[in-house]
Amino acid sequence: MGFLKNHIEKILFGVLLLGLGLTFVTLLNLRNNRETTDRIRLAIPQQDLTLDLSQLDTLRSTLTDTPPTVEVAMSAFTPEIRVVCINPEDRSLIPAEATHCPFCGWEQREEERDSSGDGIPDHLKLRWGLDPNDPTDVHQSLDGTGFSVLVQFQRGHDPMDPDDYPALIEFLRVMDIRAETIRFEFRGFTQLAENVFMVQLRLQYPDQNDWQSIRVRAGEDPTGQNRNRFGRNNEFSADRFVQTGERIDGRFMDQSYVQISGGRTPFRLFRDGERARHNLVKRTATLTLYMGPEWSQTVQPDETFVLDNKTYKVVDIHEETVVIAEVETQAQVTVRSATAAELEEAAPPQAENPEEGFDNEDSFMIDPGMFF
Repeated sequence: MGFLKNHIEKILFGVLLLGLGLTFVTLLNLRNNRETTDRIRLAIPQQDLTLDLSQLDTLRSTLTDTPPTVEVAMSAFTPEIRVVCINPEDRSLIPAEATHCPFCGWEQREEERDSSGDGIPDHLKLRWGLDPNDPTDVHQSLDGTGFSVLVQFQRGHDPMDPDDYPALIEFLRVMDIRAETIRFEFRGFTQLAENVFMVQLRLQYPDQNDWQSIRVRAGEDPTGQNRNRFGRNNEFSADRFVQTGERIDGRFMDQSYVQISGGRTPFRLFRDGERARHNLVKRTATLTLYMGPEWSQTVQPDETFVLDNKTYKVVDIHEETVVIAEVETQAQVTVRSATAAELEEAAPPQAENPEEGFDNEDSFMIDPGMFF
């Protein structure tokens, strides 16, 4: 202990010298390492890695005949998206307040924000209580008319107003046309009184194997009991019977006939040969709305029906179309079948199927370490 007390100053001085020596050696090593790094860096050839995009922009402008543009959202609280040009030299944006691009001369355009891409601006979807980011909610009906929000918006109607919807006649289509052939035959007649006749007829509907024989009074029925009408639904009538004939080459030819109505055109049944028979094609059509409220009705020629508070009359039914006329204006409309595009427009969108091999309820995680 006495030694330490007598030599403490010398010991501290030695330790200080040792520390200074170690510091000098460390600094010397760091300097050598830096010089080595600088020599290596200088040995690497320097190249300009700046990408020149002007040629790419020129090529795209030539192919599309439009200048390079970028969509810039001016504010998160406004529905507009301003489309401005990009300076092809320094890639800077043209000021948004400029009405025309000083480089290409194009007028700046404003477009309403449509986050979901469904064709309806965000501010309208928010007004109608829809999600601006959901592209599927526009296919529902909000006013009970059966028309979707998207259809009414595209046609300029308010999807929240039940009294504002497209004219239903525009969506009237033929669902089905059925044709049946009814066969008639004139068998004979009996005169009851002067100008009063009873005719004997046979008729056969498509679903019958045998002929049906009937007797019916020909001509007007003063009793009002419709004794001159016949058929399953009394849809035919024997309007009149004409007893006549002529002598040809010394022979008397019976030209008597009964006139039948009930189809589109009255026809005559004679007592002579093939003219005693007639085939009547009777068509029935089912009309429906391919979009909008649920509505369908089966009609025949000369019948009337009401659609959208308007009365229409069936003028004629052809093989593929139905001709109707508005009773008030007599304006005719030819109704056809719905096209594939119309049916696709009316059908609700199908949900996307998940990727094959994955379950919607299961999560699939990837370990990054498997790639390293």
